[in-house]
Amino acid sequence: MAIDEPFPALTSLDLISDAQNVPVLPDSFLGGSAPRLRLLFLYGIPYPSIGKLLSSTTNLVRLLLWNIPHSGYISPETIVPCLSMLPRLGSLTLGFRDPRSRVHRASRHPPLLARVVFPNLTIFQFRGDIEYLEDVLSHIETPVLNQSKFYLFNQLVFNTPLLGHFIRRMETFMTIHTARVEFNSSAVQVTFLRKEMANNRCAIVVDRDR
Repeated sequence: MAIDEPFPALTSLDLISDAQNVPVLPDSFLGGSAPRLRLLFLYGIPYPSIGKLLSSTTNLVRLLLWNIPHSGYISPETIVPCLSMLPRLGSLTLGFRDPRSRVHRASRHPPLLARVVFPNLTIFQFRGDIEYLEDVLSHIETPVLNQSKFYLFNQLVFNTPLLGHFIRRMETFMTIHTARVEFNSSAVQVTFLRKEMANNRCAIVVDRDR
């Protein structure tokens, strides 16, 4: 019952679980309001109605939603409008637990018309299927992004035209100096690096185990 109450002074929250069957967080979580929250980290926590809380967290700087179980699936059409309400967001981590959370093209909604600009986003990390990633990337602009890493579930058809367009739209990566391809027993990794700054990188990882 305590988590149903609002926490107006809360600035940081971590909820972490490795359990397989975690109860879904209700709409009433934190009373749907945490106006001073700057860091939110949910690992293995299903929270499909997170948009209600995010609408109050306009000071949020870091958002980490990782190892999202199937019961917590959030569609691209839902997550992008939620993120658009976070003008100060500087770091975004979004990752699903397994391929069961893949976007099914037959059930996808019509695409959003306008792109959302994230003026302060410098770090973006994603884990999921390529269709979901491309749906998100087609609707966002990240003018100051300088670090990104995409873990993609293995699949028979691997076509990423929108990912290529997204990388080319990023001014930071217009001067890519090195492209490195690495193969190992569990994944294939492609990394793009700038010559001037080692921290400016974009990495794409295909997870063979998924």
